[in-house]
Amino acid sequence: MGGKLAEFLVPGAVCLHLETGDARDVIRVIGEKLLQAGYVHPTFTDAALEREKNIPTGLPLGGRFNAAIPHTDIEHVIRPGVGMATLTRPVVFMNMVSPQEPVEAQLVFVLALEQPKSQ
Repeated sequence: MGGKLAEFLVPGAVCLHLETGDARDVIRVIGEKLLQAGYVHPTFTDAALEREKNIPTGLPLGGRFNAAIPHTDIEHVIRPGVGMATLTRPVVFMNMVSPQEPVEAQLVFVLALEQPKSQ
């Protein structure tokens, strides 16, 4: 997926000041937008949610804001793209390095990858 992030942002899948209940809601909202934009298969969102349970993607950034980068296997992707949300209040994702540690994320990038390990 190399290149600049802006090249992969899907305009219809960018949500600014999104209000959601939890991390699952964020993934559902952005996954649906990626589906509607033709970037992913209908299986994408459920697969991303399942992957997040087993391999979390919370990313502590060491500052005021943290992020998460949920994604799933390439068979759920039609073409590469990135959906993004800024959140009005943080939601908890589990830390990708220390899965027992919660990370309060306010910035979420849902990655539709066409190559394994391209995040």
